[in-house]
Amino acid sequence: MFERILLAITETQDAAQATETVAGLAQAFSAEVTVYHARERVVAAGGMEEYESIPQAYEYAESVASSLAGSGVQANPVFESVRPDELAGRVLAQADAISADLIVLGSHHAQGLREVVFGDIGRALAHRARCPVLVMPSASSTAGG
Repeated sequence: MFERILLAITETQDAAQATETVAGLAQAFSAEVTVYHARERVVAAGGMEEYESIPQAYEYAESVASSLAGSGVQANPVFESVRPDELAGRVLAQADAISADLIVLGSHHAQGLREVVFGDIGRALAHRARCPVLVMPSASSTAGG
């Protein structure tokens, strides 16, 4: 059913639940996983705002892929720098590039004003993806927060 899974993680927090879920799915379906990590950057008149460096983003994608590999899952890391308003399109492009059968969006946090300005990534993926999309809640929302 699922031969290629795209795990899209845009934030470096709460990835454990998404990784565990993807590992289980990949093992059940003998699927290959592509770990897509977007290093978000915002360019404004006052400069560029980045939450992590290029080496940090690469290391993060590698660590999630290594975690999956430790579970016996074939996983390939991919990372790139993305403006927040391009994020949904970049995730969809990556899903198309690997012919994904499932997109798992990890660490989905409500961002308040950010979502008003740039849109909700989960909603955008659900409406535009060519395959099923699984949106994982953040750890804080599963703990009742």
